Amino acid sequence: MAGAFLLSSCSYDETVESYKGNGISFRTFTDNVTRSTAINDASGLTDFKVAAYKDADKSLYFKDTWTKATDAGTNSWNCSNIYYWPGDNSAQLNFSAYGPVANINGGTETFDGTSNKITGISPAVNAKDQTELLVAYNTGTGASSQAGVNMQFKHIFSQIVVQAKNASNVHRIEVKGVKLGHLHSTADLTMPSASTDNNDLLQRNTIWGNLSPATGGNWDAGKNSYVSKAIADNTNMSADYTSLMGTDNSFIVIPQNMTAWTQTADNDGAYISVLCRIWQKTGNGADEILLYPSDGTKWGWAAVGIAPDWNPGYKYTYNLSFFDGENGGAGTVDPDPTDPDPTDPTVPIDPTPNPGDPVVGGAIKINVTVDTWEDATPQPGDIVMK
Repeated sequence: MAGAFLLSSCSYDETVESYKGNGISFRTFTDNVTRSTAINDASGLTDFKVAAYKDADKSLYFKDTWTKATDAGTNSWNCSNIYYWPGDNSAQLNFSAYGPVANINGGTETFDGTSNKITGISPAVNAKDQTELLVAYNTGTGASSQAGVNMQFKHIFSQIVVQAKNASNVHRIEVKGVKLGHLHSTADLTMPSASTDNNDLLQRNTIWGNLSPATGGNWDAGKNSYVSKAIADNTNMSADYTSLMGTDNSFIVIPQNMTAWTQTADNDGAYISVLCRIWQKTGNGADEILLYPSDGTKWGWAAVGIAPDWNPGYKYTYNLSFFDGENGGAGTVDPDPTDPDPTDPTVPIDPTPNPGDPVVGGAIKINVTVDTWEDATPQPGDIVMK
């Protein structure tokens, strides 16, 4: 199975709303991306927590949560408390923020004014449960920020979409879901310490660290896979590239660099796996035979290796082409073919395939020869016409 990918991203910013109170106030922005359920602009940011520190000694000035509200038809941000600038209007405060607050993805906030972090971030296994977390940083003084401190929020995760097509006229592929396997599933986030009030995307190696499981070697099964199972039963793969994400739209995962799975029995690299059933027409009317898996009441994972090089704020689209020419096929049996086993709804997985085996064999080739005519011995001889 050939696996090609296209990279697309949007990094422009959009001003959408502001709050102008008597105390310290914020004007929110967010980088724009293309995903219906992601946070595309500040209208999708429900709340954020901000910690303010004195620049002079890095001591905490305040930490609180701002919540989006609608006052007289105008979007604004409210806080249960009002905070004021220091009496010296030239005294700088440093503001570090993240939101939505509930989308901390299992992480622990450890802010000290010098090295602000969220440790142990771990996106949900199921794409439907994955959530975005945005971060922002800026500085301000009472003299320069009366109109509000600009807080331009940046995406910290990568967004992954998997599409596929069936290039064969004689095969039918039923699709149930898709999985990303052998990925770093937990990491620590270092909050930006330079202004994010610009059009630049955050750099992976600057904000992310302590990724686990560790790079290299074979990993334990079931601890580093993400799955989308939002496709209805009996959905046939089309001849054009179509998303396999169903209503989940995309995966939201930790940006990372990873070597590709070698497509052997070893779980030694990153891969994409499609939960499917593959049928072949026999040529006898509508008759079909099941090629994969061996039990037509169950489903099987068909996988291909990928080499992620994902960065924050980018959307990556992988296009998988099944049965694409003589050198094509349907991939390789997943190195972890029964995990994760979706249970909502129940999707029975065939446990019998051997990891690393081809899902189907190579293209059938027929070599044609035609026998030459041989002279009969003996020949019938001459016949006289009378």
